[in-house]
Amino acid sequence: MAAAGRDLAHLHLPPDELCSWAWCAEGQIRERMSELLARRVVAALRAKAEGTMFDLENGFRAH
Repeated sequence: MAAAGRDLAHLHLPPDELCSWAWCAEGQIRERMSELLARRVVAALRAKAEGTMFDLENGFRAH
């Protein structure tokens, strides 16, 4: 089973929690979410890829 399938198998939400969902590439994230949420999600994906975490302020990395 692909990683996405394993992750999905552990996802349990109340039936009325979401009306829809989708796996998205970075460009799609920016199209589908508000600017703030897109910055936060993209930063989280980058931090995961780098094996670290980022301190964010308003969705931007704090230095």
